[in-house]
Amino acid sequence: MNAPMADHDPAAAERAAFEAQMQQDYHSPCLERRGDAYWDLGVEMAWRMWQARAALAAPKADGWQQELEVDSYTYDARGHAFNIMQAQQRDGSTRWKVSDGIAVLNIHGEWEFEPSPSTRDDGFLARCRFDSPQSALAVLKRSLAPTAPAPQEESHD
Repeated sequence: MNAPMADHDPAAAERAAFEAQMQQDYHSPCLERRGDAYWDLGVEMAWRMWQARAALAAPKADGWQQELEVDSYTYDARGHAFNIMQAQQRDGSTRWKVSDGIAVLNIHGEWEFEPSPSTRDDGFLARCRFDSPQSALAVLKRSLAPTAPAPQEESHD
């Protein structure tokens, strides 16, 4: 027979599920706790992420599910962070741009100075805006890829 719902402790059940998952997937060596915190820092960080995931997945009291929208990404390469971010267009639509903090990437994989919004012409916007973060990332990766050396011509002496 199941325990009545009033006697069920959701927090204890959530922690038990976390610990079972840690044992199953990671064979976690240290699930020892000091109060509410885990002794092992890695386990404690995993617990905090577990709780955040549960909080975001839980429906709100009014039944509304919290929605999050990602409006920027960071891509680390060559010891430098590149930002792929939403850019609001004049017509109200949203496109994406890639910035290195100084310039923006165009669709040809070249870096350009980004003028102030009032001086950006249609050509600039067509060159330096992307339809999706995926297309922006693809151009960024291509621009960062090492270029192959030009083939050497063979001499037939």
